Amino acid sequence: GLVVGEDYFVRVYHFEALSPTDNSFGICVYDLAPSVPVNDSCTTVTPEPLMPGGFVTFNGTTAGATDNGDFLPGSVLDGEPPAVWHAIELSDCADLTVSFCGSATVFQSVFTVLTAGCPAGNDVVFADSFNFTDCGDGNATIYFTNVPAGTHYLPVLFDAVLANGDYELVVDAAACVVPVANDSCGNAQQLVVNAAGDCPGNAVAGDNSNAGDELAAPSCIAGLNGLQDVWYSFNTGLNDTVTVDLVAGSATDLGMAVYDACGGAELFCTDDTSAPIEVEVDPGTDLLIRVVSDPDLGTPGTFTICVSADAPQAVCDGSSVETDQGETFVTVCSDALADVIDFVSNTTSTESYAFILTDASDAIITQLAGNSLDFNTAAIGIYHVHGVSYNGSLTGVQPGSPIGGVGSDGDCAELSSNFVTVNVEICTGLQDLSAAGWSVYPNPTDGIVRIRRAGEAADVRVELLDVSGRLVLVERLHLASGAEHTMDLRGLVPAGSYVLRLNADGGLVQQRILFR
Repeated sequence: GLVVGEDYFVRVYHFEALSPTDNSFGICVYDLAPSVPVNDSCTTVTPEPLMPGGFVTFNGTTAGATDNGDFLPGSVLDGEPPAVWHAIELSDCADLTVSFCGSATVFQSVFTVLTAGCPAGNDVVFADSFNFTDCGDGNATIYFTNVPAGTHYLPVLFDAVLANGDYELVVDAAACVVPVANDSCGNAQQLVVNAAGDCPGNAVAGDNSNAGDELAAPSCIAGLNGLQDVWYSFNTGLNDTVTVDLVAGSATDLGMAVYDACGGAELFCTDDTSAPIEVEVDPGTDLLIRVVSDPDLGTPGTFTICVSADAPQAVCDGSSVETDQGETFVTVCSDALADVIDFVSNTTSTESYAFILTDASDAIITQLAGNSLDFNTAAIGIYHVHGVSYNGSLTGVQPGSPIGGVGSDGDCAELSSNFVTVNVEICTGLQDLSAAGWSVYPNPTDGIVRIRRAGEAADVRVELLDVSGRLVLVERLHLASGAEHTMDLRGLVPAGSYVLRLNADGGLVQQRILFR
């Protein structure tokens, strides 16, 4: 029951009738080692489930704690004081508040860390802040932000003087605050200028609930205690006037300002968004819209925004390209058979789209007439097929020009984010199926095709080409020696003559096959 750090006096006296002839004596003061706490090791604790919006309370004592098995040797916490342990199982990302408030022992030294491992290694989450004032009784409060879902171990430090005794530990969890992507001017969200009458139908959803502010208040908005704003950008195109529809959702206070650049001149400001807003602009100019809420006047929240004008802005989307079989790498044999490849894009734009053939160094060879090309007549080598979304007419597509120089004389042009690689080679191993240990039957067929491998097991690419050389079907499979694979093409392949080509072990074999 002694209090750590207090001074105590021990009275030594004689109470017999006669005094002893020798008044000397010896005295020894020693510590009775307390029992080890039940949670002295992280291996003995069971994680308590915790979800955002909830809390969990732990009670225990650090008295008698040891450092046995607390931290992995050589880890970031190796050599730290002993600890007792608790654990939580977070269901989702959370901001955590860990408080010792109300503990009988005032804990003046604490660990400010969570660890995912047991024993603790280097997979740790350090606190963002802590203090000994929020509790009001001298105990510690520790704050963690954006702690990921999963198991987290919480060490409670033992110090004979500063953290020794009973404690109550409360862990509160709040949902992680999702950062606003366009909270800063430099990350403004791009808006399209829609045709007149298409707003607010084509509006973009916005939310400034978790936003801050990075500039002084606009001229028409007080903002005495700060603002919450998000940013948008657009190009005026051919227009000298644009209309902005800013419609409140959960937000109860909205204002809007227009700037010519980040930190630049304010061109327009209004705190009345109850009706569509007309803004005079210079044609061909990039501008910024700042959507503002003043918490002193209302609540930030959701809204929609839409920009329109008489001359809508063209939007190009190069997106990605692939073959009609979903491939981005194709090998073609330079032989007597046509090898027509069809290309497709995943663009969402309504503008024109073209495919451009280049060599391996991306020097332009030609613009495809449509979306297909027969590579059987191409020279041996590697080719790339790029896509481009454009408005107006393409520029920079002369043979020999770099693909990066492609543009347009219209409002926009954007290359695809990838290309399809076509490898044209001489297939010296091209032979009939039966000669290479393969068999395909029945032939003719009503749609059922069986492929048997007599040789060693192999990964096989199966191609079915029509008489024009177009790929009708591509399938990849693994065949063990002597195994058989069945393809049911009934209703999928029109009647006619086809070539079945198998690519395995770096060699190509083929056979004509008739579908009835």
